[in-house]
Amino acid sequence: MSARRGHRIAVGLGLSFMLVAAQAVTVMAPIASAANPSKPPVVATPPPRLFGASGGTTTGVASAAVTAPAPRTGFADTIAISGLTRPAAVRFASDGSVFVAEKSGLIKQYPSLTSTTFTTVADLRTQVDDYWDRGLLGFALDPNYPA
Repeated sequence: MSARRGHRIAVGLGLSFMLVAAQAVTVMAPIASAANPSKPPVVATPPPRLFGASGGTTTGVASAAVTAPAPRTGFADTIAISGLTRPAAVRFASDGSVFVAEKSGLIKQYPSLTSTTFTTVADLRTQVDDYWDRGLLGFALDPNYPA
């Protein structure tokens, strides 16, 4: 078993344990209160930010959108290249061109950051499994490019 796969399993088991523990507390609370009828039943609720949404949910479905914080004073958010589908890596060549790898397996080359046209340098979509956390997540550009 690879270390990466082992990590994925460990994270998955941890999440399953949290869900089972939260459900077990909810299910067992009425049983414990039945033994002592003078105490009201305790209903367990997950922490408010367990899954990134306010009011946490044991199904893992976020109910609120996450917004990015505003840029610091003196900085501005600017879209350099638009129209990309899940970009995963960006590399800059010494000639000013920009290479962008999309998670699906496409590598696009833009002549500059201000250009809106691109050339598809590599189409690896048939060789890349981009389901869930997989995909083309990075690439290396020869430091001597274009030579």
